[in-house]
Parts: sequence; structure tokens; C-alpha cells
Amino acid sequence: MSAAREATDQKILRAADSFFHGFTLHRSRTFPYIITRSEGLTVLHDAPRKKLKDVRRAEAITIDRTPSDVHSETEQLNHEHPRWSLGAIYTDEASLAEIEAQYRELGYRLVAREAFFTHDHRNLPTLNPNLTERISTWEGMERYAQTTGRKPYRRSDMEGDSPQVRFYCSVSETDIVGAVASIQTPSDTFWVSNLWVTEERRREGRATAMMALLLLENSRAGEGMTVLLSSKTGAHLYPRLGFEQIGTLLLYQPPK
Repeated sequence: MSAAREATDQKILRAADSFFHGFTLHRSRTFPYIITRSEGLTVLHDAPRKKLKDVRRAEAITIDRTPSDVHSETEQLNHEHPRWSLGAIYTDEASLAEIEAQYRELGYRLVAREAFFTHDHRNLPTLNPNLTERISTWEGMERYAQTTGRKPYRRSDMEGDSPQVRFYCSVSETDIVGAVASIQTPSDTFWVSNLWVTEERRREGRATAMMALLLLENSRAGEGMTVLLSSKTGAHLYPRLGFEQIGTLLLYQPPK
């Protein structure tokens, strides 16, 4: 294996680990969501619950595995999880059409494609403090939840000298019109969670402003990289902010 390929493999594994920890922390706001690893497969799922009807969908994640191998590895999931979906990450963009065809033959239904991005904290975008601010107190987080109707992060995740979650918002007059969270993971990376701006306040530079402040504070908080998944719409924003696409996540519903 070449040194360049080995470096790419290490980068995607580290980025995926950021995804696992950031995604599970975000979902743990309401009930613990945990990581179970096996060879070739990582499953993100609810901790044991008393009532089966309360169990949320599990997410099975693989990286650069052939569709036939993935299918064999996921067969047991039907017995372990009442509902699950597959997130298959691939680093070779040129092979995606062939890979998607193989999944179709196996009966998987493609739900979405998401771009996997990283930022090395070099060439940071220009700040615009007029369009964004950080919510650094629990009182501010409660206000955010009350005014937007969105579930807040846990108080323990946001407090202390080195909080695991840093939260940013964009305000128009007195209304919160956008927000995003940065989640620090055990591998000294930062997962970007749930960037949003209300439809009527888009195209005003608010997403860019929030991400610029987030990236600056991530660069000050640790030496690691910032990681995110993006829809097709968002994929046009992130390269302008200095992000590099390192892979694609194919989200599938398994065969019935």
C-alpha cells in the first residue's frame, strides 16, 4: 500500500469515528444512543429499552466494503434491531455507479447520497460577527429551545472550561433564524451537527458566518479536523469554506 493511500485510509477512519461519536451524542439528547463495533460493521443504536415500540432506527455503517460482503454482514441485524438502515461510505467516486447497481441487485433501496467532508483548520474563512454568536450558557440554550421548539443539548455537554458541545446561532432582531453545533470527539476531531437556517433568511451569509466562527473556535480548541456530512444542496457551500470531500455516504433501506 502506498503512503498516500495509507494516509487516505487513516483520514477516512478518523473522520468516520468523528461521525459515530458526534451522531450518537446528538441522538442521546433524548435517550442514550450507543456504538457497537464488529469487524467491517459499526452499528449506532439505542441502548436497551423497556418497550419495543420506543426503539429508534439503528444505523449500520460500513467503509469501502463490497456490497456482497456488506449484505452478508448485515443479515444478523434483522434479528437484533427491529428497524435499521445502511450507511455505506466509499472513497472512490469513480466506482459509485457500479456499487449502486450491485446494491440494487441485492434489493437495497437508495434513500440519499451525502458528501463526507473534512477541514484541516487551515485557510479559515473570514468572520462576520454581525450575523452569528455563540450560545455559551445553559440559560441561552433553554431560550433557544423555547423559541425554536427544538430539543436542546444536555447541560452537562455544554458546561465547563472545555465543553464537549459548542453551539452557535444566527439572530435577526430578536428571532433565532439559524443554528449549528460543534461536538468534540475522543479522537480530537469535531463533528458538525445540524446546520440550519430558516428558509426566508437564507442567501444572507448566515450559514457561512456560523461555520466561520465554528471553525475558528474548533482550531483553537484542538489540533484535529472538523468533519461533516452534507446533502447535495449543502455540498456547494462547504468547499468555499475550505472543506475537502473525502468520500460519499450512500444511505439505503435494506431488503424486506
